[in-house]
Amino acid sequence: MSWDLKDYVDVPARLKMLAERFPDVRIKEDAPRIITIGDKTYIEVKVTAWRTPDDTLPAVAHCWEPFPGTTPYTRDSEQMNAATSALGRLCAIMMPGAFAKTASADEVFHRAGPPRNFVPKSKTPVPPVGGPDPWDEPTHDQQIQAIVAREQAERKAASTAAPATQPQMKMLAATAKRKGLTVKEDLRVFCADTVGRDITTAKELTKAEASAVIDALTALPDKPQDN
Repeated sequence: MSWDLKDYVDVPARLKMLAERFPDVRIKEDAPRIITIGDKTYIEVKVTAWRTPDDTLPAVAHCWEPFPGTTPYTRDSEQMNAATSALGRLCAIMMPGAFAKTASADEVFHRAGPPRNFVPKSKTPVPPVGGPDPWDEPTHDQQIQAIVAREQAERKAASTAAPATQPQMKMLAATAKRKGLTVKEDLRVFCADTVGRDITTAKELTKAEASAVIDALTALPDKPQDN
């Protein structure tokens, strides 16, 4: 990545500095507004801060966040990101010169994503405001493994839901005959009890169910041979 966050301070650290400088500070966030300019839509957040109870000139900061968000770190959390950015800029307004950059680390982080090998300078970690936590994103190998596992599961599910094959039905019939289940109704009841659902004929069995019935039939004792 081309940007460097070493000169940016995150919002929690800024708010801590603000509270230390103005112990009686009071901050108010107004209800967000929807702003439309041409074909673009924004969420506007306004925050106001009074340094003291009798402050007659409170500091005010605004932030407009594009809606919908344009990055994974802002999408679906546009209002929260706008509020965080507005708070960061409010702190910069109230403490001129305290920060090398007006934008906070949070604002840059959620706008463009983290640079490679970035380690937050402050002890307060940058909170993942909206979108997936970039530190928890799966690696390329993990993504490939997840895709392969999902496809295997889908194939297995499709295979087990498929109708019983002809070889299975032939084996089922032969095994049932060897066990003495030669009456169709008796075989139907046995199959239904084995798979746990009602069926009108053994031909309704799925591939997985046919395997279960064959295994259950195999476990039965063979029909005694006539002398």
